[in-house]
Amino acid sequence: MTKIEKLSDLQPAIVFSEYDFFNLYANSYLSGEIGGIDRAIPWGELITSLRLKEHGRKGRKNYFSPKGKLALMFLKSYTGMSDSMLL
Repeated sequence: MTKIEKLSDLQPAIVFSEYDFFNLYANSYLSGEIGGIDRAIPWGELITSLRLKEHGRKGRKNYFSPKGKLALMFLKSYTGMSDSMLL
């Protein structure tokens, strides 16, 4: 019968935690071109002026928040992609 070694001894130590990785990703997003556009758009004012709501009374549950819906519309225009191409 062979002896089973501890996996922690075989695997290298992870330098970054998930939190550190998320912070690096968030900082790179905010410093990039799309992050700059995201910060420049007044999302709250747009949502209010277009009267978008988080939850409707009838129909299917929304997959995206009002900000998410608007952001997808901007992203489609920015990238020139269709709905199916973005998905």
